[in-house]
Amino acid sequence: MKRKNKISISYIIGIALLISALVFATSAYYTSGNDRTGIFPQQLGDLKLVLYVDGADAISDVERLHMGGISPKNAYIAQYRSDFDNVRFWISIVENVSDAQQQVDLMIEGMKKTTMFSQPVKLTIDDNVAYYTKGNDGQFHYFFARDDMVVWLSIQNPDVEYQKRLVKMSIKEIVN
Repeated sequence: MKRKNKISISYIIGIALLISALVFATSAYYTSGNDRTGIFPQQLGDLKLVLYVDGADAISDVERLHMGGISPKNAYIAQYRSDFDNVRFWISIVENVSDAQQQVDLMIEGMKKTTMFSQPVKLTIDDNVAYYTKGNDGQFHYFFARDDMVVWLSIQNPDVEYQKRLVKMSIKEIVN
């Protein structure tokens, strides 16, 4: 007797094993080692990522904050929270290193013309030049250029050593 349109048990088991392997591999990829949203890790120290914006919306917000200056090719915004801090990042990607430094220089000049921020103070944090200012909003702000990126972060926690550790961590985990 001929078999008509019958599928063997071994064929079904083979397909089931293949599907299981694909599901397992996909799950492993998304749950271990790929714990990022865009350029931001899901966790930065004890802070958890709670907001992420990129593309046209982020570019629009960053351009508004820059009050002119150099238009970014791309931009990212992220907010992190923990029980004792709230941190927000604005990162713009510009054409080149020179444009990134020019944008930082424009930001420094702009701050000198406003009372919204204290005068920026130049710091070196692990061989990286960054600027620190305090806002009228009570937040502590750090900004710097790194390659073709301009990075601004605002931190609520008033502990200066914590702030510097967070800037170091940001450079290592986000900017590099």
